[in-house]
Amino acid sequence: MSGGNVDFKCHVATKDLSWVDNVRQRMLGVPERAYATYALTRSLIQREVPGCFIECGVFAGVHPAIMWQAMSCLGVKDRLIYLYDSFEGIPHAGSNDTDDIAGELFRYGRDGKLESTGISSCSVEQVLQHMDEWGVDTSHMIFQKGWVENTVPTTAGNIGEIAMLRLDVDLYSATKVCLEHLFPLISKDGYLVVDDMNLAGCRKAVDEIVGRELIPIDTYGAAYMRV
Repeated sequence: MSGGNVDFKCHVATKDLSWVDNVRQRMLGVPERAYATYALTRSLIQREVPGCFIECGVFAGVHPAIMWQAMSCLGVKDRLIYLYDSFEGIPHAGSNDTDDIAGELFRYGRDGKLESTGISSCSVEQVLQHMDEWGVDTSHMIFQKGWVENTVPTTAGNIGEIAMLRLDVDLYSATKVCLEHLFPLISKDGYLVVDDMNLAGCRKAVDEIVGRELIPIDTYGAAYMRV
């Protein structure tokens, strides 16, 4: 699955489409992102690309839930899904972040402090409640609570291969740390997905670490690449 203008929705199993449409109501972003997560997960399983699935920047838990559903549709229930998030919201922006998310972020300053602004906050308990509502089995989900700048460097060595790395952490520092430690672990023919290419800080981090163009998923900044 490659190239621009992919109709990801047509790759969602018919029996799962209404489920995905229900679950995606809790996510931030356009529907195509949910369809892309399902389609890319399905592609990885069908092509037997090894590794776990990771989302950094979980919010309500929609994308990990969709990963699980796509796997389950194909009878796969033993792949690990890692959920990295502070579960306290977005921290302070830094000097490389020049876009004010939703017009709120910069009022907290741009000192890069790892303190919650409260923006996009969703607790572990709320995510687990959502998973329960959606009928998702969380027994193969690993919650890594804390700022990714702290948790990713200390846990990356224990993860092994990654089939899909999905980043939605908004800011330069968080994006760069995730890419520095996790991008090298992506399996051959695995996927990197980045939600925030419309934000200058995120884009700068991707340019510095990945150095390749990503393929747009939508017109609002989500993009992906096959490694």
